[in-house]
Amino acid sequence: MFSRRPENTAFGRDNLVLYFESDDLDAAFALVASKAPIIHPIKIQDWGGRVFRIYDPDGHIVEIGETDAPKERGRPPGSPNTRSGTVG
Repeated sequence: MFSRRPENTAFGRDNLVLYFESDDLDAAFALVASKAPIIHPIKIQDWGGRVFRIYDPDGHIVEIGETDAPKERGRPPGSPNTRSGTVG
């Protein structure tokens, strides 16, 4: 049922994504940009939220997004995503 990870694979890689929110995404990015490997800088996602992604020291993906981003862009949180029709 569960496969064993190869012995030469670093622990923690490709098995976890952490998500955090920030009231000041630009300041959060400026704080970590020189201290962590960046997957991508701040960008707007399909649902309207701004996020950036980095790797932590164990190789996990860390996504940091804006607090209440959909509301700031004119849609209340939890409203349907206009592109996919799912809750965004």
